[in-house]
This record gives sequence, structure tokens and C-alpha cells, in this order.
Amino acid sequence: MAFPYHSSPTYPAVPDLEEYDKVRSIKVDKLMTILRWHLYSDDHGVYKDLDKELSQEEQESVENEWDMDTDPDYVGPHALEQDLPELMTMGKRKILVFTEFAMMAPLLKSVSLL
Repeated sequence: MAFPYHSSPTYPAVPDLEEYDKVRSIKVDKLMTILRWHLYSDDHGVYKDLDKELSQEEQESVENEWDMDTDPDYVGPHALEQDLPELMTMGKRKILVFTEFAMMAPLLKSVSLL
């Protein structure tokens, strides 16, 4: 059902990571991490097996062994905190991201270019 008189907020573009920290969200972080992983190199395979269902033991093992200081998503060359001004031209593959709500477009575009 459409709501023609409803106006959604627009998520504005951010100029740097400091501004992004003020509006940061897990969903945008994960999307940018996956995009940066694939755009960083055409040689990268599937990002991670995100669909794999873990047993209780496997989940506990992952949680106990995880360390932000060694996680490639936080310290690797594709990490969001890494400055990659050439990211959009590093590989030949391109990625199309479908978003149902256009209000996120300015934010997503600006974060992808940080």
C-alpha cells in the first residue's frame, strides 16, 4: 500500500568517517564491508559463507575466538577505516546494489567513497 503523503527522511551524505560515526549502522557497515571486499580485487572469491547455519558449539567457538584486532574486516586492506581513494577503479567488476528506499542513496554513495 502506498502512502503518497508520507515523507521519509533522507539520510544525508557524509564527508568523512567522523561524520559517519554519528549515524553509523550495522547494516550499512556490513554492506560497505562486502562491497569493499569485492571491489578491492577481482581475485576475491565469495566474501564469507554467510548462509551457513552454525551449531551451538560452532557459534560459541566463533564468539570465543573472535578478536577485533585481528579481524580482516576491521584491520584488513578492505576495512572501512582504510583510505582507498581508487577503490572504484581497482577492479574491472562492477556491483549493482538495489535499495528499496531511495532515501538511503546519498548516505550509501558517500560512505562507499570514503
